[in-house]
Amino acid sequence: MNAWVERRNIGLFLAGKAVSQSGSALYTFAAGWYVLAVTGSAATFGLTLALGILPMVLVMPLAGILADRLNRKRMVVGMDALNGMWFLAMGLYASVHGLTLGAVYATAVVTTVLTTLFSVSLESSKLALVTEAKLMSLNASSRVVESVVSVAGPVFGGLVYAWIGMEAFLWINGVSFLLSALTESWMRYEGPGGDLGLVSDNMDSGLRTVHNLISEGPKQKVSLWRTLRREFGEGLSAVWTDSVMRSLAWRLMAINFFIGFCVSVPLPYVLHRALEGGEKVLGVVQGATPVGVILGAILLGWLKWGVDRAMKVAGVLLASSFVVLGGLMGFMEWQLVNIGTSVAEPLMSITWMGLIPGMLLLGIGIAWIDLPLMYHFQLVVPEHLKGRVLSVVMSLAKLVLPVALLGAGVLMGQVPAGLLTLVGGVFYLLTLLKDWRKKAFETGNGREGVEM
Repeated sequence: MNAWVERRNIGLFLAGKAVSQSGSALYTFAAGWYVLAVTGSAATFGLTLALGILPMVLVMPLAGILADRLNRKRMVVGMDALNGMWFLAMGLYASVHGLTLGAVYATAVVTTVLTTLFSVSLESSKLALVTEAKLMSLNASSRVVESVVSVAGPVFGGLVYAWIGMEAFLWINGVSFLLSALTESWMRYEGPGGDLGLVSDNMDSGLRTVHNLISEGPKQKVSLWRTLRREFGEGLSAVWTDSVMRSLAWRLMAINFFIGFCVSVPLPYVLHRALEGGEKVLGVVQGATPVGVILGAILLGWLKWGVDRAMKVAGVLLASSFVVLGGLMGFMEWQLVNIGTSVAEPLMSITWMGLIPGMLLLGIGIAWIDLPLMYHFQLVVPEHLKGRVLSVVMSLAKLVLPVALLGAGVLMGQVPAGLLTLVGGVFYLLTLLKDWRKKAFETGNGREGVEM
């Protein structure tokens, strides 16, 4: 691949991802806080978060198959363009009829479906955009962009939400997605999985498959269902027969469950109850997690740990973060109940700052899980299976998250949030110990896995 084309692809890839995810980060923050502010219910807040996850789990298998059968560049550009048009339409609807919870929920579902199709296609296309020598650099740069956007999103999201309201987020997101689609259309895909390789060869058959689903009778639909089931089975088999990938999938399931259960619902709920202007504080606290991801990515590149060691240390960091966050949230709730408001507010203004180190640990742990996984995925998985394998891993990882979010939302009415997070952290630590004992029994001295 021409060096100039490769550099151009990297720049456009990162620019498009940054613009698109900036709008997404703003909207995700605003939607959750809007529902919590309107209803005051942790259960409703958990439902909002779950609606942003459940469609992903359901659509992911189809997304992987389409990414392997259709032109990935058109999938990437098309999904961002559709997302932009949807948000602009919702902005127009809100300006005429006002914003309702139903519109917020519908937008969460639609944008999750489109973003899932976009993400699988984009991640499966990296080797069509850069050479293998630049792959790790692109993965790291992509993760840094995600983290920078994730830092700015909650921080600015809290400020902008307080200043201009929820409706403005719809317009901002619509414009950002359309700009992202424009920059992504300029990328040149080459080699396997790109415009000049595998995807072009399968383009016609993929389009015929989608056309048949829409226009043909029940027999065609049954045949397509069998095809989708078979191809998803191939992806599942590829994950199950790779011991490293299988282990990573199981660990990702546990990690996603406990982050959703211990942090995603309890933290915003406690800050909403405890602090006036809690959306600004929540933005700052949540922004610490992507800062931790950036630090984790830098440290991992310096330490050059293998998959197993990085995952073990990440588990310890995540368990530690749950303990820190649970203890501080419990202390804030105790202040709210047992100390007068005039005394509690100054104390809470100091206490919430202690949440930042806990979120930093969480971010470092996440980086030490994501980067080894994506590196192993890009190098080991055959090109024609990349979309399906990625969809299987992401489906398994996200499968338990809606249960965690809804469960935490329901339990918040019965159990203090801090205690919920502490108990979740203890259970996660027990899960880690069981996994380590099993690993030691199977491999004796253990193994480092894939070196990065």
